[in-house]
Amino acid sequence: MKYALLLLSLVTLQTHAQIIYTDVVPDSVFADNGDTCHLDLNNDGTDDFLIRLNRSTGSCPSPCSGPPYLLHPSSVSIDPMPGSAVSDTLVQQPMMLAPLRVIDASLAWETTTSQSLSSFSVHCITFMGEQVCAHNLSGGQWQSGLSVDSSRYLGLSFTAAGSTHYGWARISIPHAQVSISSFTLKDYAYNSVPDEFILAGEGADISTGIAGITRSSVQVFPNPTSGKFTIEGLDKSRVTSIEIRNAIGQGIQRSEIKGEQTGIDLSSQPSGIYFLTIRMAEQVISRKLIKQ
Repeated sequence: MKYALLLLSLVTLQTHAQIIYTDVVPDSVFADNGDTCHLDLNNDGTDDFLIRLNRSTGSCPSPCSGPPYLLHPSSVSIDPMPGSAVSDTLVQQPMMLAPLRVIDASLAWETTTSQSLSSFSVHCITFMGEQVCAHNLSGGQWQSGLSVDSSRYLGLSFTAAGSTHYGWARISIPHAQVSISSFTLKDYAYNSVPDEFILAGEGADISTGIAGITRSSVQVFPNPTSGKFTIEGLDKSRVTSIEIRNAIGQGIQRSEIKGEQTGIDLSSQPSGIYFLTIRMAEQVISRKLIKQ
């Protein structure tokens, strides 16, 4: 069994403001059964995630009657280490995030092991009275091969010194024809500021302006609040979109305003944690609000 360690790869580190970016050079390709990517998102010497290729190769027997009916299963799965989590839309099937997707506490997060990114196997079916192999059992958000044709990201979080940090990893998994052949880790990044969001792909190319997003200009007060609060520091020359979600990601309120500040009232909502996503032109700002 072959294990590819990132510590043995040549990596390039770049720091832009609070975004710490790591470029894996060359890209790390995992193509053998059991190959495991030991992903240390903040490069502190401790694995935050294990991404593993499980691959059973061979030809489909003909006829394929009798058990086992699932033949040559292959998969790419991820194990969050203690204190880490992966963003999910379905239980144990991590999201495939498009560039600029906000990664923060408002996403659904999963901490269980063996979360399936992509899976594929063949099985026996009866066709014209005979048992034949059908290559049509697949699953996982990453099954389509889209991550090969365009950049797609895993949304990740980890805990350091008791605080949560958000990050991403760009990987690609080809669409399976008979078996999943490999997966590739290209780069990754995290926000060194605790509890602050990061955009998928942020830090990878600062010339795009992605990493230049203003985070500190917008203030939310009072915080904690009993219900009413003010957002200040908005761009008065542009329309600002404000979206509020509760702790489980449900949309509570959405509005568009033009002005330097606005007042919002959540008195009718229960006590708890809320997340604000504020969009002003190219800027995306995330804030956490506590309602007492």
